Amino acid sequence: DPRCIWKTKHDHAEVLVCLVCGFLAGRTTIRRSLKWCEKHIEELREYLLLKNGIASPSTACRILSGIDEELFALEFMEWIGEIVSTKGIHLSIDGKALRGAMEKVKDFRAPMILNAIDAVTGLVVAQMPIKNKDCEIKAIPELLKLLDIHGSTVTTDAIGTQTRIMDQIISQEGHFVLMVKKNQPQSYEEIVKNPAAAHMMRSWHLSRHLQRRNHDDQGKEFNQRREKTNGITGQANRKNPE
Repeated sequence: DPRCIWKTKHDHAEVLVCLVCGFLAGRTTIRRSLKWCEKHIEELREYLLLKNGIASPSTACRILSGIDEELFALEFMEWIGEIVSTKGIHLSIDGKALRGAMEKVKDFRAPMILNAIDAVTGLVVAQMPIKNKDCEIKAIPELLKLLDIHGSTVTTDAIGTQTRIMDQIISQEGHFVLMVKKNQPQSYEEIVKNPAAAHMMRSWHLSRHLQRRNHDDQGKEFNQRREKTNGITGQANRKNPE
């Protein structure tokens, strides 16, 4: 706790727990999270002391502004590592724009964050803030260095199809499945000319076509059922107008 001990009314850990609880309850701002805690203070007091009640938004903002981002990210990854092992799993690397925070940034540019996600559980096992989308190429190897990816399969979008990233994954004894688009003509041409790769591409396009057709058939069947149900409901209403 970076605050002066003799001037504090609210416990540092309790304020952070309240913010997390509010966020998990669907409140996406500090003020709304604390408002939710005020409404559920009796339930929270079963687990927290809350001697002076719920902290004000200004107090919560001061506490959050005093947190070291890099240290927090490392502690977060260490904690997640105790829950989920990053060995031998499918890791998806993806950068996301936090569009909900645009109004709080000076130039109204959405802040970016790079996530490493366990594809099976959907848990974020590591993350790193980045300046923009173009910084993903440099940030992905740095993010991978923080993880034990021995035996894991790493996937990312086309921007991550870089020699440096592949070398980093191999050096950590991991595997990768990367996407190649036509904006990388040399790599794309090599893959197209490879008979095995060409067969896989045809199989992939066929599976995508079948998935779309199956999805369209399910949609048509759902619409037919809905129309039939609406027709039955309409008949029942006409028979019983009251």
